[in-house]
Amino acid sequence: MALKQPQNKLEWVARVVLTLQVYLTFSGYIQILQTNYQLTSPLVPKSTVYEVTSYLWWPSAMMGIALIAALWFYFFRKHAVTVVVGAASIIAFEIWVRYFPQ
Repeated sequence: MALKQPQNKLEWVARVVLTLQVYLTFSGYIQILQTNYQLTSPLVPKSTVYEVTSYLWWPSAMMGIALIAALWFYFFRKHAVTVVVGAASIIAFEIWVRYFPQ
C-alpha cells in the first residue's frame, strides 16, 4: 500500500480562508437574529431593531456571495484564486463592519 502524497500547502490555506468566510458570514446573521430576539418588546419598535442591526445586513450578504464564488473556484481546483477572493472578502468585511457602521 503506497503512501499518499502530501497535499498542497495552498490547498490548506484555501481551506482555512473558506472556514473563516463561513464563520464571518454566519456570525453576522447570528448577531442579527440575537439582536432581534433580545430586543423583542412592546416598548422597542421594529424600526429601532432594524437600525441597530442594519450595519450587518450588507456585509453579511456580500460575504455570502464571495463565499459562493470562493467555493466555486475551490471546487475547480483554483486554490490561488480562492485564497485571493476569500482574503479580499474577509478584509472588506472587517473594514466595512468596524469602520463604516453607518
